[in-house]
Amino acid sequence: MGYKDTNILDVSFQLFLGKITLYYSRIVLSVAECAYFCHIICEPMDKKLLKYWKTCLLDAEWSNNPSNQEPRVTLRIGRRMPEYLLKKDRELLFPDETDPPKKHSVRIAPCVLLPEYENGKLLGRPFPEYPFFITYTLWPDGRLGMPENPLERVPVFVRRFLSPNAKDDRTIASLAEVDCLLKEFPLELADEKAYWRACEGLFRKATGMAFSEMNYSECPEIAVTKAPATGMAQNILRLYDKLLDSRDDFPLLECLTRCECEPLLPLPDRKEVYANRKHLAQMSGDFPLSVSQRETLAMYTHPRCSRIFAVNGPPGTGKTTFLQTVIANRLVNSVLSGGEPELIVASSVNNQAITNILKDFKIEAADSDDSEVRLAERWLPELDTLGLYLSGKEGEADRYAMMLNTKGTGFPKTYDQPERVDEYRTYYLERFNRHFHASCQDETECQDYLRGRMMLLKMRIHTGLEAAVQKECGAGSGDGSFWARMIHRFCKSSTAYEEFVAQWEENDDFKKCYTRLTREEEYKDLPCMDDMAVRLDISYRYQMFWYAIHHREAEFIRRLSCCTGNLNSEDRGVYLARLRRLACVLPVFISTFHSLPRYMTCTCGDEKFVPLYNTIDLLIVDESGQVSPELAVPSFSLARQAILVGDVEQIEPIWPVSAEYSFLNLKRFGVVASEEDPLYGFLSEHGFLSSSGSLMKMARKSCSFQVDGERGAFLREHRRCLDAIIAYCNDYVYHGRLVPLKGDRPKYTAIPAKGYVHVNGFSRRGKTGSRFNEAEATAIVAWLVREKEGLEKAYGKPIHQVAAIVTPFKAQERLLRNLLSSLSSQEAELFAPMTIGTVHSLQGAQYPLVLFSPVNSPEDPSFFMEAGGKYNMLNVAVSRAQYHFLVFGNMNIFHPDRDTPSGNLAKWLFDGLQDEMSGGFVYQAERPLCRYTEVDRLSTLEAHREILRRAIQTARRRVVIVSPFLFLTALKSDNLIPLIQEAVERGVEVVVYTDHYLGKEHGLWREDTLKARRALVENHVSLRILKGIHNKSLAVDDCLLVEGSFNWLSANRDEEKARYECSIRVQFPAAATYIERLEQELSQIETETVFYRPRGGEGFSPDFFRPPFHNTCPQSLLTHVHEQVGRLGVPAASSQESVRQLREKAPRHGAFWTDEEMQLVWELMNYTNVLSVFTDCLQRSERSIRYKVEGTAS
Repeated sequence: MGYKDTNILDVSFQLFLGKITLYYSRIVLSVAECAYFCHIICEPMDKKLLKYWKTCLLDAEWSNNPSNQEPRVTLRIGRRMPEYLLKKDRELLFPDETDPPKKHSVRIAPCVLLPEYENGKLLGRPFPEYPFFITYTLWPDGRLGMPENPLERVPVFVRRFLSPNAKDDRTIASLAEVDCLLKEFPLELADEKAYWRACEGLFRKATGMAFSEMNYSECPEIAVTKAPATGMAQNILRLYDKLLDSRDDFPLLECLTRCECEPLLPLPDRKEVYANRKHLAQMSGDFPLSVSQRETLAMYTHPRCSRIFAVNGPPGTGKTTFLQTVIANRLVNSVLSGGEPELIVASSVNNQAITNILKDFKIEAADSDDSEVRLAERWLPELDTLGLYLSGKEGEADRYAMMLNTKGTGFPKTYDQPERVDEYRTYYLERFNRHFHASCQDETECQDYLRGRMMLLKMRIHTGLEAAVQKECGAGSGDGSFWARMIHRFCKSSTAYEEFVAQWEENDDFKKCYTRLTREEEYKDLPCMDDMAVRLDISYRYQMFWYAIHHREAEFIRRLSCCTGNLNSEDRGVYLARLRRLACVLPVFISTFHSLPRYMTCTCGDEKFVPLYNTIDLLIVDESGQVSPELAVPSFSLARQAILVGDVEQIEPIWPVSAEYSFLNLKRFGVVASEEDPLYGFLSEHGFLSSSGSLMKMARKSCSFQVDGERGAFLREHRRCLDAIIAYCNDYVYHGRLVPLKGDRPKYTAIPAKGYVHVNGFSRRGKTGSRFNEAEATAIVAWLVREKEGLEKAYGKPIHQVAAIVTPFKAQERLLRNLLSSLSSQEAELFAPMTIGTVHSLQGAQYPLVLFSPVNSPEDPSFFMEAGGKYNMLNVAVSRAQYHFLVFGNMNIFHPDRDTPSGNLAKWLFDGLQDEMSGGFVYQAERPLCRYTEVDRLSTLEAHREILRRAIQTARRRVVIVSPFLFLTALKSDNLIPLIQEAVERGVEVVVYTDHYLGKEHGLWREDTLKARRALVENHVSLRILKGIHNKSLAVDDCLLVEGSFNWLSANRDEEKARYECSIRVQFPAAATYIERLEQELSQIETETVFYRPRGGEGFSPDFFRPPFHNTCPQSLLTHVHEQVGRLGVPAASSQESVRQLREKAPRHGAFWTDEEMQLVWELMNYTNVLSVFTDCLQRSERSIRYKVEGTAS
């Protein structure tokens, strides 16, 4: 019994116990609670999981609450509906807009949650928040109108204001109730007024209030902001709703969501791999399958293979080739069996992955001027691809001519038209007859001819395989089938293999391709079965694919000639017929998971958007390691079989919810009762969770095969990168499982395969928070200009097809584009199309040269390229480079001694002197290409606060802060104490120098100063009190020094009250000398006292009252302490004689220690360690004081 069977009982029983407990505490359960309880018990686990994923997706859609800094327009129009935005308001929201203005989506917040206070104390955030949004279209003339797309009209409740939530925030409605109300929200509305009334009616039903009741009472306001990219999931959410209401069976979906692992099958043996009789077609005739691709195909074609097949494909191992082979085989088999054209859909989660798939299926169109008609080209006009892009995006039609959209326009409108049948027939027959030297009169004759040829090729393939098996393995190795016995009769001679090969080599094209291949070591002296597989891949299997393509082209003509009526109808029969007709000419449909549910729906009677369940014959998911489960799971109900290819070691999904909300949703729907539940561990391990999972992990547990202890097939042979480049990924990510086959010969020998340029720059934070490094960007642009001609000559391509730039930060991407665009107009035009972006934009891509700009500088608190200690980002960045991977950055951020992703990148980069390129570029050039300023100026409060925080966060050995004044309010305002704690815990010495007198008023210590001193000392800061210092300095290790007028630990942090301050920042290497000089000067200033440093975890100072004794207490301090203790009074008289005797010498013996009294103790400790001073001032016993100071009473 799997988890699916056991967990329902476990969770239901725990819920039952909980309800019983609730019964006895509340006496009676409501009818609604009883109904919900019964529902949880009876509901199948797959439905519970669907509800969980749907809710996580909703949480993501509803989580967008604009930040307090985001541009917004406030309309003070009372209770009226917004109708118009002024030009100045439009410019505020869209400052980068160019003329003429375009229409935009905006969000309107008609109600406001004001800050809450309790007993004068602020609860939660100090600024207004917006819990509810309505989407509007802002037209160029300023009008606010109802969105054109009905799906965008659904208003949005911000998730964290709905109960239950993970952080105990205030809530305005329940998630369950809002979910039900949104399902009933009317999308077809007459006008803007009806739209506004419908939204307010929904809000009132959910919250019990009108918009104006949740707003400023005297003058209600409406906020307008830019609309984020939401609403994209509406098609997915609608499919979830349909699934939850459906009682149909979904075998593929059930296989994916089953909470148990698929039983394993044995791996195919050698004969099943190399003599695979089900391998009939190849999409490419230039290269055969690799060994692991062939093994993977044998697993996939196994008769007992699961409905879900997972392929672990590290970078450059041929995932695309394998998928093309699967598609080619399915196409051929459907033609040979006389079946319907299959619906094959390739999908992924983002547009970059879709773009890569579209590139993979581009194919050469027919050349009407060519006298020779080739087999490997399209025999219908205007076709240059095998893929049909399913997209409704405006403006995509120019980029993708073969596009089907939801409005009935695009490719079908211009191509799938019965009026063009005669044109297609004439075009097709002319090419068919020229190629085959035939005289067929119609498409049916052509189909019969092609099918006959395909049957002959099938027999030749089987004959060749059987001959190879007989040659290598001897008699009796056939499979006993009719075909095997027939072939065996013709292969009895010992020379059957040689005869087959001799006949095969009579084709000059086959022999030429084979001769080219066997020059490579990989294909020399292969065993018979291996050699035969190679020969068949580049010949008969490739021919078979093209015969099938042309057979389907003729089938398209035949079907189109039979069409009548409205072809654009979405009626089930008409729409399915169109999809299968289009599949004849474009056998692969390509779509994101956001769009796919829309295209796999039809109309049944009066019901719209009826899903076409179990209709897709094969669903292919590319880059499935990037797909978060809630986005893709419902689409599996539309398909019968699935192949998922991906790599969990590359880019991870962008998860929509936190772990807290994920668990909250699991518990809410009765999936698990606690984190200790075994099912929770299973779901987490196998990728089910929307906070940490991926579709690839889910698919692996559903796969029937396991390779090297890992579920799913594994592609090993790497052909993209030079061996020296892929070594980093192979050593640290794949642990030697890859087989590099590219070699080590770059075409451009002027630069190494892997290299680096040391750029002594520093990173800065841009307006959006993203970081940039001007020195790195300048160096990269200058280097590209210098090397452009050599690179283009070596690789025979324009520079934008040779080089790409990878960086972790969007701000750096923008800076690089700006610098390239600022070159001379001719150069800027050549660089304009260059790929520059984060690793996400390059997933699946490859370039001869990849330049990596890490951006970070040594003082940065963390490096985004190794977030979470994972190799995913660097794995993708490095493996995009075919011949050269170059790093332009501050090499001091890399530490070869550390076993981290960047540390191991350093080991790999620094292992050869030839990899250092700085000498020949930055420093030996006549004019330095990188101008790096070691000194700059800080002049704002925020700049000083930011550099102080970063100093404490990034220090590796020592931080020195010289601040004559110390105020606890400053420490708290910048949240410095936790930062200091973290620094001390990682071994950093934090030293604070302050003045002995500047914290006093009227000769007595300011309370704020004393509290600041105490907070620093208790957190293991080395506090040194000097006589007469007034400089303000900040030093980090030996790399950063800031000096100026800013009081680091006392300056007012309020922007309105803060004084104007400025400082000079000096960086490495110049900083090192100045820091050393500063420390020497401070060491020569007279110390007021050796300030105690607690070593224990409780803030005690062991052996404090031990020689040598010192006492520098001023009389003013002693007077102050006596006065303060006098105000505290003495405890009530005691009946115990021993206590009365003690109180004769120590009147406050046995009294409760107050915070005020402890502060007096701490203040005395600054000046003396003589115990009698403490007993006299505090009127306590020696034993009591020792216990408080030293932690022991002895």
